[in-house]
This record gives sequence, structure tokens and C-alpha cells, in this order.
Amino acid sequence: MNLLNAQKTIRVDNPLNFSRKEIVSIPVSQLKSFLNKNKEANLRIKDANGNPLVIQWVDYDGDGQNDELLFEATVEAGKKAVYHIVADAKPRSRIPKFLLTPGWFRKGWTIMPGRMTG
Repeated sequence: MNLLNAQKTIRVDNPLNFSRKEIVSIPVSQLKSFLNKNKEANLRIKDANGNPLVIQWVDYDGDGQNDELLFEATVEAGKKAVYHIVADAKPRSRIPKFLLTPGWFRKGWTIMPGRMTG
């Protein structure tokens, strides 16, 4: 697969005078052109250095169709960060299965830095 044909760029701006880590949400409607050519399971988000990020699909209405894609962006004070959505059929890193299960968040799990509570 030619990754140049299967890539979309996301730019996250931070106009504030301090660094931020924020969750970025992308509605599936904004991914339609990408998903028309690529499988949802092969979608990856990579930072400007090509490092893959953890992503989470969200199915808000429980209909079995994902409604939104989430990832964490890190942006330095007064800067912009660039992320790439790419198609990659290689297996993902080993993330606990419950994190990859659509709708896990509705079961009462809260993910905290360094620990998990339920």
C-alpha cells in the first residue's frame, strides 16, 4: 500500500504560553474519505517523528459503529504539532484488550496516569 495516498495530516495549535496535553476528537464524518479507501482497523495516528500513538474509537450510541476517534496530542507553548493519520496493516502494540473493545468506557473504567480504577 502506498502510504502517501492513504495519509491525512492533522495540525493542533496551542496559542497559550504553557505546554498542553489534550485529547483530540475526530468525528467519523471527517474520516470518511480516508475510511472509504482503508480499513478502520488499519488506521493509525503518528506524530511528526513517525511514532505511533494510542488511539481509542468511541461508539456513543452502542450501535456497533464507531462515532469518533480519540488520541492524545502534546503541544508545546505557542507552537503547533502535526500528526498523521496513516493506513498500516501491521499489528498494533500490545494494549490491554479492554482498551481496544468498543464501548469499554461505558463500563465505569477510569484511566489515570500510572493506574486504573474501576
